[in-house]
Amino acid sequence: MELVNQERANAGLAPLALSTGARDVARGWSGHMAGHGLSHNPNLSADLGRAGVTGWRAIGENVGYNGSVDRAHAAFMASQGHRDNILNAGYSHVGIGVVRSGSTVWITMNFVGY
Repeated sequence: MELVNQERANAGLAPLALSTGARDVARGWSGHMAGHGLSHNPNLSADLGRAGVTGWRAIGENVGYNGSVDRAHAAFMASQGHRDNILNAGYSHVGIGVVRSGSTVWITMNFVGY
């Protein structure tokens, strides 16, 4: 979350607050990807609702993998769509899940705007 909020500060945006529900969903999805490969969560909205994340007006998701969190973050920032999610002023909260499987780090970022 620190790297994401550093990017937002550099862009003059407010930091994202932690959503523990979105974090729990992100951790679960990262674990899923570690076993099944890279994909977006097709049930993100329902999973967030089951985790108590309700009343939102916008949600987004970044998923990826790399050899380290720092390298994954750099890859997210080099990808326009992922960068747009990180720097979206409409998002107020985030939950990030990181799972290491061997030498690979699997990352899910769930963004929420209220």
